[in-house]
Amino acid sequence: MKCEICANYMSQIGSCKFCHFEYCQRYTDDDWDILEQDFELEIHKEIQRRLYAKGIECISADIYGDYNIAYLIGCWANTQSIARVLGVHKEVVYGNNEQGLVIINLYMEKCLRGEIDEREHTSEL
Repeated sequence: MKCEICANYMSQIGSCKFCHFEYCQRYTDDDWDILEQDFELEIHKEIQRRLYAKGIECISADIYGDYNIAYLIGCWANTQSIARVLGVHKEVVYGNNEQGLVIINLYMEKCLRGEIDEREHTSEL
């Protein structure tokens, strides 16, 4: 069995002898939803832990703009992998692999899920 973090072979079930990463089911096999979180309680650390548990390195993460935009800094993974780990549509994840900057449009995610009717808001413009 290979370690998902450093890609070396694991010496024991649940931990890696090279990077000592301990596999945590909490961050990989639950029904966590980025839109249903209490944004006042360190959501940035939760995002980083989930990415790291799936082998995606991320230096910093945060959500701002009335909780409509999330950004990741120092994250060079492809946008499809990030979307899969965070449970969002791949169309809402925009990344620049040269600079390691990823933007997640949470407003668009809400629209794609049907939580917001975007036609109401565009007609006001």
